Amino acid sequence: MEKGKDTVLIVMAAGEASRMGRPKQILPVNGVPLIDYQLPRWQKLFTPPPVIVTGAHAREVRAASRAQLVRWVHHPGWEAGLGSSIATAVGYVRDAFPSAGACLLVLLDQVFVGPAHLMRLLEAGSENPESIIASSFDQSAGPPVLFPRKFWPDLLDLDPRKGAAVLFRMYPDQLFRVPVPSAAFDLDTPADYDLFRRLLNGSGPD
Repeated sequence: MEKGKDTVLIVMAAGEASRMGRPKQILPVNGVPLIDYQLPRWQKLFTPPPVIVTGAHAREVRAASRAQLVRWVHHPGWEAGLGSSIATAVGYVRDAFPSAGACLLVLLDQVFVGPAHLMRLLEAGSENPESIIASSFDQSAGPPVLFPRKFWPDLLDLDPRKGAAVLFRMYPDQLFRVPVPSAAFDLDTPADYDLFRRLLNGSGPD
């Protein structure tokens, strides 16, 4: 199986960013909104167009982005929690991409997760097609994470207040971990953003 050929990238970008104090989806990065900085790095690995899930600040995000060849999915009930946004995204992918064999969930603000990291997950998925492929960092597992289609019914039935990690506990024997230390960092606060910009201007991720 060609890596990324039948896997749909889902970019979670629905959060309110309350700790940041402004929409982090459109924070300036190298002269473009964060969402337009991240997408070109990731989407080149996948044949299907990426699915971007918006919620809070959806209008501002769509207005600021110049992303092309993507599918925008707005989740008006984003306030219910991450689980509800994931279920919305997976439901869309199930219906829009009937031949897709897997989806790969990544958080938009995982700014140090580059294409090489996602490729490692796709490679592990090719070698372990019946397993959940999770990123391993800080002695835990989390996104980015690849879910074969057989797990989608569980994602559609997630508790709105919880994330997809509940499936790790449901299926411990079908969980494969790939070390991705960079997945531990995300943009939550202005201090995180300042650190990211300093590293990017120095020796940031590829």
